[in-house]
Amino acid sequence: DDNDDDEENRLSPYETTPVDLLALDDHATPIFTRAVLKEIAAHKAKLIAHYAQRPEARTLQTLTRKDRHGNDWTIWTASQRDGDHKDKDSANAPNRDPNSVGIDYRCRVHLHPSKILGADHYNGALLHSEGPKSPPPFSFSNYYCPRDMQHLNPERMAVWRRRLVATKHLWKASQCRVEIGTMFRDAVPWVAPIRKIVCIGLGSLGSGSDDWYACVMQYMAAFTIKTTLDAAYAKTNPGCEPIRIIAQDPNYMGKDRVLLNGLFDPSGREKIDFVNDPHGLLAIDEQTLVMTAFLPHGVPLMQIVADMFPPGGGPAGFICDRMDLNVQQRMYSLRDRSSPGVARMLLQGRQYRNLTAAFDWHVPEPKLLEDVYGARDRGRWYWLRDMSLWLK
Repeated sequence: DDNDDDEENRLSPYETTPVDLLALDDHATPIFTRAVLKEIAAHKAKLIAHYAQRPEARTLQTLTRKDRHGNDWTIWTASQRDGDHKDKDSANAPNRDPNSVGIDYRCRVHLHPSKILGADHYNGALLHSEGPKSPPPFSFSNYYCPRDMQHLNPERMAVWRRRLVATKHLWKASQCRVEIGTMFRDAVPWVAPIRKIVCIGLGSLGSGSDDWYACVMQYMAAFTIKTTLDAAYAKTNPGCEPIRIIAQDPNYMGKDRVLLNGLFDPSGREKIDFVNDPHGLLAIDEQTLVMTAFLPHGVPLMQIVADMFPPGGGPAGFICDRMDLNVQQRMYSLRDRSSPGVARMLLQGRQYRNLTAAFDWHVPEPKLLEDVYGARDRGRWYWLRDMSLWLK
């Protein structure tokens, strides 16, 4: 793919140079335990309360975290340089008061001694100091997020609903819907029970451009999996609770919550649980199907999930970006979504079946592709053909 080649050419040696993760003494020690994720949630709640106050009333200046060697690491500071503020919609972020908080996760490659200086912008002096140290696997950043008002515009929302209804009709008539439903229905006799589908980073409907709108296919696949499994489980247990859908994405807007719930269940009897980072991660358990797609390489989702479970454990399944996996692999770069822990979780013990090859046969009808991607890109590659399916 020419676009992939162009991207590779733009990457820096910092991103592409691999390091030996198996050489680290603690390479098998979990980093993102549930306790750490709960700590992240508590810190973030504190920062949200801080930014809810008027600027002149804010008193919090810094957040720190102590490592096992007694070092105090800064994980957030109010005196971030103006240029550090992220602005979702405007290049004028330095002139705007930050009102939102982002979590910056660090994968195992980031924490390698040869990489951490490029990942941690708060603790330069400590990183250059002598003595043992354990840098934190997360920090926080500020950004300005414009007030979201689109869901309050009835005319604009009506346009959105008409487009979504048209897409839903095409999806219902598509062979892709049949194929993914059949895959999960056939897996029911042997797959671990699935009581939740946790969607991480499936995307916002955005501005309505075809590039953003394409994520609707990912949500309809999730809804099809849910309804298929609900029907299959009800045959053997008529009183079982419906499968929950939990969604986490930092780009969600008010209209996403309204429109995706309407697409999911127009009757309103069931709703998607929209949650903020890291609460979607904390919702993942042994009875969860984790769904993600085209997640930025800087978000180590699979590494986080692998750390959350004891050896031999893991969620009921994944639909996720494809990875090269080998339990003997030593060298990893920041372009790798996997880690030794991810390889162990998915490959050791043969607890997971890799059903990825089945996605290669999922080809949507031309009308559906044109509706979602636009006439210019109606020959575009279907998203599931870039994904893997692992079921326990």
